[in-house]
Amino acid sequence: VWDEAMAGWSVTVPARFGTRRVVFDPVEWYPTMIALIDGEGKIAAEATLGGYKRLSEFDGEGLRPEMPERITIELPSIESRVLFDIGAVKSIRRLPRAISFDLDGLLKRERVSDIRDLDESGS
Repeated sequence: VWDEAMAGWSVTVPARFGTRRVVFDPVEWYPTMIALIDGEGKIAAEATLGGYKRLSEFDGEGLRPEMPERITIELPSIESRVLFDIGAVKSIRRLPRAISFDLDGLLKRERVSDIRDLDESGS
């Protein structure tokens, strides 16, 4: 469906809780907005992606993928916004260390005491 407000093609599909809506750029076909909508039709989280650039360094074969340089995530239920502004998008050959995926260890190291599960909050 054409989304006039977002000037792109919008696709809405069922998700684990509610629906997921993705808006695609009509020319390049990369996602420009992703929304998670709860069972009541309220937006639980919305990400806006922009400033797509081809990877400056890419170890793979074929066409270098494009990545957004700016990502804004809005969480209306807790009135929060997170902005990612990536200065350089590039691929590196080195694999991420396993410690990067240790959520319990990360939460402990960063002294995170307030954890909110969006799936369980009903948002």
